[in-house]
Amino acid sequence: MSDTDWEIKPAEERLKAVFAAVRQVIEENEVAVVGNNNEDMGTADCSFTMGMHEHGLPELLCFGGNDQKFGAVVNKIAQRAIKAGRRYKDGEILVFEEYMPGAKAKIIDTRIEARLWTFAASDFYGHADYEVQQIILSDRNGKFITEEGSRIPPDAFPLLTVPPVEDPGEWSSAVGAKDDFGEPISNEIIDGMTEKGSWALMSPFSWYKHGNHGEVLSPQMGTGLAQRYKKNEAGRWIKVEG
Repeated sequence: MSDTDWEIKPAEERLKAVFAAVRQVIEENEVAVVGNNNEDMGTADCSFTMGMHEHGLPELLCFGGNDQKFGAVVNKIAQRAIKAGRRYKDGEILVFEEYMPGAKAKIIDTRIEARLWTFAASDFYGHADYEVQQIILSDRNGKFITEEGSRIPPDAFPLLTVPPVEDPGEWSSAVGAKDDFGEPISNEIIDGMTEKGSWALMSPFSWYKHGNHGEVLSPQMGTGLAQRYKKNEAGRWIKVEG
């Protein structure tokens, strides 16, 4: 065994143990909530779910905390969706007194870089073919970060709203079962630049591992960067970002 193998194996074993614990929580609670320290990403800490995808629902991501109390808030919002058996509508607002008196929560659909914060879910599933919705919590007066008079600073955390597609279109070339890195393709593809500067057709998982992300808060999709396409019911690949 090489020195490198010796160094890597304990980390792999620790990750397996963590994911085994996550799996146990999902089996007992239907969903797990993981806290993330985002100091290296330059953003507020966050909490996100793992296991919603297995219910056919988007994972949920919320900036503002990563402790047990904050995770309990995310868990309650996740449990509501699981119990209802439906995803939240984009922009849906919940009255959420459990967080603080007078508080509300807004759920929004997100652009693909949300999966840079939920990377542990991608590693857990072994793919990134899942959606993410962002939970936005209001202040105690029920005002959201984008509203005038909100007590939440406008730069407190990133808003990962999906921007409108300026040049809608569709992918016309054939799409195989695997991407340019050999990863399976499901219902999303990214035509974009890799970290090495070459261009490739990537699944979300390959984009997460090999894409040219740059600064995490900089644009990830657009001309000269990447375009994301989703397969519709008719089997056509429609551009949704970039």
